Amino acid sequence: MTLVAPGVRTEAVPGWRTGVSASFSLALGRPMLWLFGAIGFGARGGFLALALPIITIPSASLMSVIFSGEISTSGTTSQAIGLAVVAVVISATIAIVMLLIAAYADVAAFEILAADPETTSVSGGFMARPVTRRERLDLVAGLAVVQALALIPAIIAGLVLAEQVHSVILEWSATQIGSLYDQILAESGGQILALAAMLIVADLIYATASRAVMVARLGLETEAGSGRHRRAVAIHGALRLVRRPFRSLSIALLGWIVTVVVLAPVVWASSVAWSGLRTSLLTTGVPTAPITNGGVVDAQGLLATVVAIVIFAAIWVAATILAGFASAVRAALWSVDALR
Repeated sequence: MTLVAPGVRTEAVPGWRTGVSASFSLALGRPMLWLFGAIGFGARGGFLALALPIITIPSASLMSVIFSGEISTSGTTSQAIGLAVVAVVISATIAIVMLLIAAYADVAAFEILAADPETTSVSGGFMARPVTRRERLDLVAGLAVVQALALIPAIIAGLVLAEQVHSVILEWSATQIGSLYDQILAESGGQILALAAMLIVADLIYATASRAVMVARLGLETEAGSGRHRRAVAIHGALRLVRRPFRSLSIALLGWIVTVVVLAPVVWASSVAWSGLRTSLLTTGVPTAPITNGGVVDAQGLLATVVAIVIFAAIWVAATILAGFASAVRAALWSVDALR
């Protein structure tokens, strides 16, 4: 390759298939990427999806008991408002910490990818420059801000959904007619879909904008100019969705297909294992003292419970590893595309 100016190529850019092949090869051959993938997956709330099989939705009667002191027929009480404010503050603090952790995982994974010889061949020979600790921390903070900004439409959609759900709960508390959850789905279905759509859009914006920022910061100038401010670079990267919609959507679709294909079996297995463990616990009792009516330790029941616990724990460990792999593949797809 001959360079006629910084960041200008004279060779043809590797094709889409080449980039996809390199992404899978990198993700498969770098277990460290799985670790950072799992960290990013968990920090963005991905482990909630793995926990779905063991989450029990409170019954309508239990909901009425929970909210009996906070919600009246005339509206929300002052105590409930105070609790809501505290919950918002705690949630915001946790969200900021999670954004920083996810951004750190993204930066660490991108540095590994950028330094790999296979990525260098795809990017046309561009080499990442070393960054100082201060520059890395600044980059992490910048990516957290980018992700927070990308999530603003989703946050607004979430607030609209929360207000709608609050109204449904008030109406249901006054009438107690029908199923509460059926009413929430019936009257808030549009808001739920809007929130899901905004989350998908936020993921796309962040995936492209963050890679553009990291490419520029590490000196891998493929599209973003070195003299641009970070905000301009992020906007320029996000606009790839407009300039190259089909390629961006194909990368996003492939990444989500990999995630679903990898995680769906373990989520199903986790659900089955939890069902068996729950039955064993309810039948045998607490594992430390499973006794029969005669006061004799039920060794068979204890063994069955221990085995069920081990199986469930093993499935969760496998699910975490596979979630990290799927996240690493998605990250590699976007990173390699940004470097092409």
